Amino acid sequence: MFVVINTDIHTSRQSRAFSRVAITFQPRFVFDDLAEETPRGDESRQIIRQRLTEYDAAPVTPLLGAFGDSANREWMQYYLDDGDPVPGMEKCPVHNFRSND
Repeated sequence: MFVVINTDIHTSRQSRAFSRVAITFQPRFVFDDLAEETPRGDESRQIIRQRLTEYDAAPVTPLLGAFGDSANREWMQYYLDDGDPVPGMEKCPVHNFRSND
């Protein structure tokens, strides 16, 4: 699954704006034909980034990756800031959890 988080605090990044917090789960098969370094995948990413440039006041984030890229860290794309970096998001937030042993 790929996760997208939308919130009411997104004002500059309208592509992530919603009237309340919403979490969308997209199944992997949606991306099967859009793999990295395929004509269809490359064209899709180009179109998406162009549309984000036109729609959002915030710049296109460098955190957007490509499905199938082994260096891509998808968790970094789940919640995107509103144009200003979020402190403490350099590492996966799950790694900060501790067991209640």
